[in-house]
Amino acid sequence: MPRCRVCGAPASYRVPWANAWFCPEHFSRYFERKVSRVYERYVPRSVERILLAVSGGKDSVAMLYASARVVGGEKELGVLFIDLGIPGYSEEARVIVEHHAHRLGLPFHVADIRGYGFTIGDAARLAASGRLGRPVCSICGVAKRYIMNRYAVEHGYDAVATGHTMDDILGFYLAGLSSREGLRSVAKLSPYTGGGEKLAARIRPLYFLTDAESAMYVEANGLEILGSKCPFAPRRRGEGLRLTIKEALENIDRRHPGYRVMLARTLADHVSGILYSALGPGETRRCSICGYPSSTDPCGFCRIRLRIHRLLGEKQDTGSRHP
Repeated sequence: MPRCRVCGAPASYRVPWANAWFCPEHFSRYFERKVSRVYERYVPRSVERILLAVSGGKDSVAMLYASARVVGGEKELGVLFIDLGIPGYSEEARVIVEHHAHRLGLPFHVADIRGYGFTIGDAARLAASGRLGRPVCSICGVAKRYIMNRYAVEHGYDAVATGHTMDDILGFYLAGLSSREGLRSVAKLSPYTGGGEKLAARIRPLYFLTDAESAMYVEANGLEILGSKCPFAPRRRGEGLRLTIKEALENIDRRHPGYRVMLARTLADHVSGILYSALGPGETRRCSICGYPSSTDPCGFCRIRLRIHRLLGEKQDTGSRHP
């Protein structure tokens, strides 16, 4: 039976790149040390109020607990749940996130997408009909990024922390290398991205931790997570470029343990800075509709919102003419 490298107790959790086994307690400490280093090394001390964006999935729940344990005593933390209006799924997720927020004694905030006049359920139906011209997951991503930033700004938070893991980051990184605008996005893929006027900073506490490690963390700590998968997510692994890249990197890492860790460190400490210096931040303007910063006018979220409103209005008009 494997033994914990720290205390010698029976071990359940293996970290392949370090060739190490851990008992539940010491795996949790290993995980939290990695999160602590992100806050200590990359996040400025001036960042005092942090909004933790939690969906109820394993990664965001792991990020929530690890962040609360390593910086909860020195930073003011709040928990944000974005209600996307996905029937059944959103209700279940909200209950789980609210439970964890109350358990940790943290303020619980809800941003409901219905306040913008549509739901992701609406977007999914329109996307499936081909009338939106883009997949629902793309729309959902734009909406979540916009809503979490706006909520943080309007409620006085300095930064938003998300549950993106090393696997997510590297998927975005390799997918973004195919275009100039993609390279600008890659330049922002660091453990901490600074903010600005009407723009909250971003923190990625799980930057150096894998999907598998966040799953082990929630198991080791007996944390409840959302059991169901989003009904609009890709049905099989490998659907979508980033998922294909993540799967390929996992296969490489099995043959060459530590490859992903080295790639993430290089991206964080060298590549992002070099690309940012070479390309600059890109042109930023104000959305003429909502007033928030964007590379386009109107911003991506307002364009999506207006198009969905128009299509939903057409559907209602058609329905009224043909009862």
